[in-house]
Amino acid sequence: MRKTVNKFSPEVRARAVRMVLDHESEHPSRWAAACPLDRVNRQFRAPCPNRLWVSEFTYVSTWQGFVYVAFIVDVFARYIVGWRVSRTAHTGFVLDALEQALYQRQPAHRGGLVHHSNRGSQYVAIKYTERLAEAGIEPSVGSIGDSFMTMRSPKPSTASTKPS
Repeated sequence: MRKTVNKFSPEVRARAVRMVLDHESEHPSRWAAACPLDRVNRQFRAPCPNRLWVSEFTYVSTWQGFVYVAFIVDVFARYIVGWRVSRTAHTGFVLDALEQALYQRQPAHRGGLVHHSNRGSQYVAIKYTERLAEAGIEPSVGSIGDSFMTMRSPKPSTASTKPS
């Protein structure tokens, strides 16, 4: 298996994390009744790694047209734990990003991990929700009209610990 994560420079990874964290608002879905509950309630904070992952995908313009990029970010670490690129926005490519995150982070089964996403059909698809259940991950979907990707919680303090 090739390691492709390191192909991206730290600047590109930081930009991708910012895109996920500062994503513009989503359109409300007509299929609200079929979605899991919003277990995050816009409180994008986690006490430790592998407690809250958020997912999003966007499109990127390239010289050969548009591609879709799916990201899964660990909120505590503010780090992309899974990603995938595709020419089409199908369920399989967001599922591949989830599989990469599961492989990389290996969260404990039923260890309290919540996976939060928007109401996009890719994230509420049967295959995706079944895989979350199989991995022991609690699904969470943003409420209608709510921008779930406004994770603007304070960053960890970088203040010096040296005595004055």
